[in-house]
Amino acid sequence: IVTRTAGSQFPVTVNATDRYWNRNVTFNPAGAQLSCDGFSDYTGDGKGQISVNLANGTSIYYLSFLSTGTWSINATHTDYTGYNSNQIPTNPGNASKLLVVLPNEVPHPLKAPGRDTVGSTDQTAGTAFKVKVYSCDQYFNYQPSEAPNSQIELQMSDKYASPPTNLTLQNGTTEFWVTLVTAGTATVTAIDRTAPTMSSNTSTIFNINAGAAKRLLVLSDSSEYNVKGSSTGRAGTVSAKTAGVSFAVTIQACDQYFNPITDPAQTSQVHVNTTEKWDVEPSTHPLVNGATVAHVILYTKAGNHY
Repeated sequence: IVTRTAGSQFPVTVNATDRYWNRNVTFNPAGAQLSCDGFSDYTGDGKGQISVNLANGTSIYYLSFLSTGTWSINATHTDYTGYNSNQIPTNPGNASKLLVVLPNEVPHPLKAPGRDTVGSTDQTAGTAFKVKVYSCDQYFNYQPSEAPNSQIELQMSDKYASPPTNLTLQNGTTEFWVTLVTAGTATVTAIDRTAPTMSSNTSTIFNINAGAAKRLLVLSDSSEYNVKGSSTGRAGTVSAKTAGVSFAVTIQACDQYFNPITDPAQTSQVHVNTTEKWDVEPSTHPLVNGATVAHVILYTKAGNHY
């Protein structure tokens, strides 16, 4: 039996025979079907059947397996004895694209993204997780034998995270340890940096959840806003305050990367202190869903207070 390559066509001959496997050139029954116990490109969707039309008791069809493995081809008819071919081994085609696989994902050849999700892909800010990258043929069949020296770069949608060092494929695969710091949705993208390059691949969109509460964020003006994952946790400008006039200060519980914690269980008592000794400080406030608003009055003109 000849080993086939995924995506490459090969001829399949169907004969109408008597019970002793002698071809009958006058027997051309309608309604016969060709199918496969694996994925085979019969109808363009990779897994259908084709109708068999015989002439002089025979016909030739050009088929192609799209998934690696060992498959057989089956000829069937409702009124006549069918036939199953020998098992046909199928190897991957040339390496032409990369595949990114997250935790709780598995490669799935022929499926449009090349992978299946088998559990939650959520991650936690600041916690390292493993990302696998594979070299694949055009149908996302893992190709371990090609591109042995390809340098792979892993880019991240999280602009505040530190990218990992480029890695070299070993037997067509490699693993990156990734730590993202910004809560929200994220992706990672694998890029081949060695010519001839394979097509890049972007992961499934996944969630980054905030870590445990570690610090407080203070926003002292309505024009200030939280910048998750950044070193300061905030951006915007603070307008000058008027002595004796109350202004609002927002206090938000955050993880160590300034991702807000909105857990209803986060009810810590917080107190506001300022650098002005004559100020009117608000009473201690409990956090509600991880946040609270306090009102402060300053009296002394100065360059800056905080």
